[in-house]
Parts: sequence; structure tokens; C-alpha cells
Amino acid sequence: MECNSRNAELAHAKQAVAEKIQNKDYIGARIIVQKALKKFHNLEYNDEMLLVCEILCSSKIELPGCGVDYYWLLQLFPSVESSVIEEQYHKLVSLLKPIKENFPGTNLALGFLDNAYTVLSDPVKRAAFDAKRNGTYYCDKNGGTVPLLKDSHQKSNCIANQIGYYDFRNIRKPGLFSVGQVWVVYDEENRPRRYAQIDRIHPGFQMQVRWFKPCPESMFEKLWCNSGLPVACGQYNIDTTNTALNGHLMFSHILSNYKLKESLEVFPRKFEVWAIYKDWNTEWCSKPGLRKSSGFEIVEILTDYMKDVGVSVVRLAKVDGFRNVYQRRLKRGKEICFQISASNTVMFSHSIPAFRFVGGEIHGITCGMLELDPMAVPHNLASLAVTTAHETTEELKFRNVENQKPNWSANDFKAGQVWAVYVGPDAMPRAFVEVHYVVPPSEVCVAFLENHTMTNEESLPIVCGVFHAGNRMVNMEMSRFSHIIDCHKNSMNSFYRIFPRKGEIWAMYKNWNIRWKKSDLVGYQCRIVEILSDYSEENGISVCNLIEVPGCMTLFHRKLHGGFHWTQQISKLEMLSFSHQIPAFAVRLTRNDCIPQGSWYLEPNALPPKWIN
Repeated sequence: MECNSRNAELAHAKQAVAEKIQNKDYIGARIIVQKALKKFHNLEYNDEMLLVCEILCSSKIELPGCGVDYYWLLQLFPSVESSVIEEQYHKLVSLLKPIKENFPGTNLALGFLDNAYTVLSDPVKRAAFDAKRNGTYYCDKNGGTVPLLKDSHQKSNCIANQIGYYDFRNIRKPGLFSVGQVWVVYDEENRPRRYAQIDRIHPGFQMQVRWFKPCPESMFEKLWCNSGLPVACGQYNIDTTNTALNGHLMFSHILSNYKLKESLEVFPRKFEVWAIYKDWNTEWCSKPGLRKSSGFEIVEILTDYMKDVGVSVVRLAKVDGFRNVYQRRLKRGKEICFQISASNTVMFSHSIPAFRFVGGEIHGITCGMLELDPMAVPHNLASLAVTTAHETTEELKFRNVENQKPNWSANDFKAGQVWAVYVGPDAMPRAFVEVHYVVPPSEVCVAFLENHTMTNEESLPIVCGVFHAGNRMVNMEMSRFSHIIDCHKNSMNSFYRIFPRKGEIWAMYKNWNIRWKKSDLVGYQCRIVEILSDYSEENGISVCNLIEVPGCMTLFHRKLHGGFHWTQQISKLEMLSFSHQIPAFAVRLTRNDCIPQGSWYLEPNALPPKWIN
């Protein structure tokens, strides 16, 4: 009976691996294989199955101008002799052939090996590949290869933009690994968040490691860990069991060259670079799925971690014209620095290996700029909106509401755009229109959008859902237009899907309930919220309450309760409680400023009546 259950579980895992490979999710396939091998220790061809996954994962690593890195795929250095290439190719093929009929993806991996060997075994093809790989060619917009210009500045800029100045594979090349080291390892989300100590290294780059497991201290840290949320900082104890790892591609960088005892302490250190969650909050402990909608910011550590005060950090911004070069972000000549307390270290997602320039290496690079390991840089980095250069803090605080009337021109309108327009006795931007054409000198011909999904007997205003363009065409003054709506259009039937989006600011009715009538709108009051996640049918949307900055007419910041942001989940049924979107931009100021960090400037014309009065 136990044997049947084991066989059924293995068959299920094999099917899951096949589906992952079919969808080209090679990292997901490798994770399933690793879990199966950990549970069933005596499987035949376990090393060979992992080798298939490593080759498939390598095939996803492409260099601009030359595609798949054939050296990486064959697990070789570019400087190896031709005889070594042939020997390694035949060795890998001989390992995979016995399982090619039984393990999914093996034939695909063999095909990648054949392609690599075809190029690298031919001296002419290898020389052409090396030229592209080393950055002497780059990709044009049509996908062809074009030689770099002879000008050294242009050449160095292009190389930096395409493949980077520093080769981060040097920090994890096979010759660096030795017994006793502690390495930072990529987790299931492909982030370098796990820590492993190497106990043994076998031929063929097969290793036995022991994982370090988090040891949360505070009650909040325990809730965080028990919710299954990833941990990158804190105290760790080493596991007693060994795990087999095959290949070096899942390793990020060395944490310690010295064999540790039973415990490990990991906290951000001065000069390191880390990714932090932009929208983290305590609600993740009860709803861990909310974390996946959070963006990231990249920071440089300014001070070593101290248990009483935490750590100081400075935001980094990407340098234009380079692929992975960052520098300290400035606002009016000041660096954007802030403190992360010792109780909030869970907001650190993972460390990012970085190379610090001294200046002069590449045209356009100055001292202190950082090139980051592209393997560890998150793809969904949060964009940091900033105040314009000519606006001072005082100007932001005391802008004259009467001077904020929209001043649109004919150039601002294009056919097919969807705009929010001011309507109703309170003149809030609650209606949507589709632009047809401009009527000189100051009008626009539009069609009002009508809600397609929600109905209510009381004819209450609806600002969320699916809309379609109605038959009512009117000419509308440009002054009644508030802002362009970023919405998804179904080209088949001209339906528009309009819901609050992450990073937007909206007004919501206070005391709203499902039994509201039109008479309840008389003298209504609103609260202002920041949208923390995009809308989904299952989870609705997450919001954070905003409150006024004292002494400011149109500046708002997140409400705190017990030191944490006041957040709330809005279900699908409660979407009618949204009144309208308020155009806004983020004001990123240093902690020395009188305006709280992360404040928002809100368009005065779209503020609900309470604030206007």
C-alpha cells in the first residue's frame, strides 16, 4: 500500500515537472525535483534529473547580441581549450541519455547541449560567438548584430548598457566553493534569501549542504514566520539534516568563508545594497498573499545594524543609459535617507551583490555609482515620483486652490482616450467619457461611458467595473476634464475595464453600506485612501487610509496606528463605496523636512467638499 502511494506521488511530481517544462518554467521544475529528491532519497538517476533542470535553467540566461550563453550551459569557462569542450559535452550527454525516454525535458536539454557544442567546437563559429559575447557587437532594433563604433566612449557605454562592466559570475565561479563556507542561495521565488553551509563537495559539482532556519525573537517575527513569509534578516540555527544540491547556478554570493558553529546572525551592514518591500504592512501576517502585489525599492546601507536603533539607508535610483547601474537618489541636492527600526527588519527582502565604481571606468560613470547583480535585482521596482525642481516645500504647503483650474489645450486630446470629467452638484470627477474629436476653440466631442456590470435601483454613481461607450454625444468644455483614465479596453466589443490601480489615490464614502440610497449622498463625507494592490475578483483591493498633513491644504500622508500603517481590504461587494479618483503625485522628501516622508500632493479640484470648504 505504501509502495502504491509512493509511486502515485512520484507520478504526480513527474507530471507537474512536465507541465512546468512545457510552460518554460524551468526554475519551477527544478524546485519540484529538489523537493521530490529530498523526500525520496534513493531515487535512481537523481543527479541526472537535477542536471536536466540545471541545463534548462541555463538556457534561459541570455546575453544581449548572442542569446544563450553556451559556456554557461556546458558549465565551462570561456577560456577553456577545445579538448575540454569536447570532453565536457560527451560527459554531459552520456549522463542524460539513460533517462531521455523517462524524464521530461531531457531531450530538450540534449538539444541545447548539441547547439552549444555545434558552435563551440567549430573554431570559426566559436570566435564569432566570443566576439558577440565579449561585447564587441550589440543588437540593433531589428535583432541583427552590428559592430560597435570605434569611439571608445560609445563602445564602453554600449557594453555597460548591454552586458555590464563587472561580470558577477566571477563571485560564484566553481573555483570559489569550499567546505565550511556559508552561501546566500536563491529561494523558490528566485530571490537570494536562503543561507546554506557547505559540508561536502563531490565530483561533478554535487554538494551536501545544511540550511540555516530562522529563529524569530519577537511575537511579530513569529507571526511573520508562521505565515510562511520569507525572512532575510535575523537569527538563524543550522539544520541537522543534509540536503543535496547539484550545480552552482542557484548560489548567489558568499556570506562567510569560515565554518560557523550552530548559529548565524544576518543583518544589513554598511555599504551593502538591499531590496526592501515598498508597501509592507502587518496585515501580511494574516493575508500573506498580499505581499506578492508589493513593489520593491533598492537602498544602500549607511550604518551597521544596531539592535536599539536599527539601520540607516539611502534610496538608490537607476542611472539612465545603463542596464544595472544605480546611484544615490537626490532631491533638491539632498540624499533621500531614512531609518528602518530594529522591529521592522522584515521589510528587507534580500541583499543584492554590488560593484562600486571609483570613477573613470566607463564614460558617464562617476565615483560611488554601483553596478548591481542583474540576477538579484527585482523586476517590479517601484517608481519614485518626485516633486518638480522649481517647487519648494512652502509652495507645496500653501498652493492657492483657485489657481489650480485645468488648463488643457487641443494637443492634450486624442481620439479614443478615456477621461474622467467633473459632473454633479459637487463637481467631482465621477463620470467617464470617450474622446471623439476636438471642437475648436475649447470644446471636445465625447461619448459618455455607461456601466455594463453593476446596476442599482437608486441610480447611485458607479466608478468601478466594466463600461461601454453610450450613444449620447455631447460637446464638453475642456475645463471640465480632470485626468486620463488608465484602463484596459477589450478591442472585440469596445468594453473598458476601470478599477482602482496600485499607487493611485481615491476618495471613498464614509459609513457606506449596501443599502445606501440616493438621499444618503446629501452631505456625504469621504475618506482618502492610497491603493496598495490591483483589483482582483477573489481578494478585492487593499487600501491604506491617508490623513492631512497638519497646516497643509492639499498634502496627505499615511495614517499610523501603533506605529503601523492603517490598512484595509475592500471586497468585491464594497467597490460601490469608491467615490472617485483624485489625481496626485508623491512627494519624496528627506526626514529633515517638515513634511512627512511619503506624503502625497492631491489635486485640489478633486478633493471632496469637506476639504474644499
